[in-house]
Amino acid sequence: MNKKQIIVLDAHTIIYLINSGIIYDEDFVFPLLKKNNFKIVLSEKVMEEARRNAKYLINREKTQEQKDGNFRKDKFIEKESLIDKKIEAYRSFVMLDSMIKQELGNDFFKKVTKLSDYKKNNGEFYSAALSLYLSRRQARQLTFYTDDAPAQKALSVFFRDQQIGKIEDSVDLLVLLFWIDPVFNENKMINYLTELRSQLRVEIRLLEKSVKHYKNRYPRRKHSQLFKLLSEMERRLSDYDLKRIEELMREIFKLRKKYRELCENLAAFDDAFSKSYLLDKIEYTIKNIKKGLIFKVDRNKSCIGTMKA
Repeated sequence: MNKKQIIVLDAHTIIYLINSGIIYDEDFVFPLLKKNNFKIVLSEKVMEEARRNAKYLINREKTQEQKDGNFRKDKFIEKESLIDKKIEAYRSFVMLDSMIKQELGNDFFKKVTKLSDYKKNNGEFYSAALSLYLSRRQARQLTFYTDDAPAQKALSVFFRDQQIGKIEDSVDLLVLLFWIDPVFNENKMINYLTELRSQLRVEIRLLEKSVKHYKNRYPRRKHSQLFKLLSEMERRLSDYDLKRIEELMREIFKLRKKYRELCENLAAFDDAFSKSYLLDKIEYTIKNIKKGLIFKVDRNKSCIGTMKA
């Protein structure tokens, strides 16, 4: 690869990968990106969102432990410090909005809103605008990585019509690194995917704790209908059956007038369900890696390599 491959990262992807110890691991992954000629670019908005939300999962865990009465501050200090360090390391990849406006005019972002029909003023929008700018400035296509499924869907037509490039997610980025670089072997790939899956499951585990809390608070004898729904939800959470859990939550929300606090607490976990596709994709990719179904050239041998049966 003679030219640097441009990759634009969204806050969702940065946060999950940072929390998994993946994307800016000085001992492994970042050197792979550098060695294989990747150029990371971020929008200002993404940097702002990443800084603001990087500790989201830790804060949810803190809140839950405080509710359970077993909170220990020292448990989180080291991890918070490491996240701060990794987030700040991304600052050098930021491209300022003012630079883009200076080159293409102050109304550039308004034009992108019209072209994309994307109304949200968030990191996904500014990443899409940045991707359009970079594709035209560099006269080539690029890849935008985001783990936000609704944003992927909403922006896919814009990326296609404008021939900007691809929209992919964290798993796609890891698969790309896996087949590009011989250092990224099967064991490391599976470990990284497993770490990413663990982070995505944090919210599910916190939701499970919340469900157990309310199940104890509303015993079967006086709250039979709710108790039955919470009991099934608890079982489904253990199996990560997110589709059925969503259905159960809708049934519980019908009881909002009677259980307002519970419903408000459960509603705070809505974002977890937009990641269900990513959990399925991780499982699928792990199986394919184990079976040797993702073709990888063995660059240490003269032959092209083989695929496991």
